[in-house]
Amino acid sequence: MDGRFVIGINAANQDPFRKGFGEQLAAFAQFAKRHDDALMLIHSRAQTRQGVNLAKLIGELGIGRQVMVGDQYQIAAGLIPESQMADWHGLLDLCSNCSYGEGFGLAILQSLAVGTPVAVTDCSSMTELCGAGWLVQGQPAFNRGHDAFWRVPFISSITQAYEQAYEKAAGKREQAVAFAQRYDADRVYADYWAVALKELIPGGS
Repeated sequence: MDGRFVIGINAANQDPFRKGFGEQLAAFAQFAKRHDDALMLIHSRAQTRQGVNLAKLIGELGIGRQVMVGDQYQIAAGLIPESQMADWHGLLDLCSNCSYGEGFGLAILQSLAVGTPVAVTDCSSMTELCGAGWLVQGQPAFNRGHDAFWRVPFISSITQAYEQAYEKAAGKREQAVAFAQRYDADRVYADYWAVALKELIPGGS
């Protein structure tokens, strides 16, 4: 999108807290006040029983003109092909994945693979995956359901990451692609799985 600085969130809206929609949208509202060219794209369900009412939140923050949520029918029906999602990640200037915690964080790697740097919370797998981008600070928050600590990202730290990306994101695209290649399926198999299988299955491959 020529002339716009585009931040994207690709996250399942199935929990009221974990994906950090509230914090990221609040940070974007602050960022957008200083940058008329800012645009946020959200690939997610706009409202679910377990999740966040994104339309209401966007309206309350007054950023409706600078936030676009993806086609709800296509998302719900699973009609968006992988190639289209790759294009979606590629048009972003920054992928924002400042959640409370991730088992892996596939959207982060999907963005890096097409040259888009990321802003992620400095916790769980996200610290490892921030190969090109910015780590967002936060504070521990105990989740009773998981019997473990998550990390709530600071809105101020997210906003700071957005500001740094506004100045420097374009220079991190080659670094993003190079980092993502570490997770190429053939490379992972050759460097890790093949070795492990030889140990687990004598004579196997």
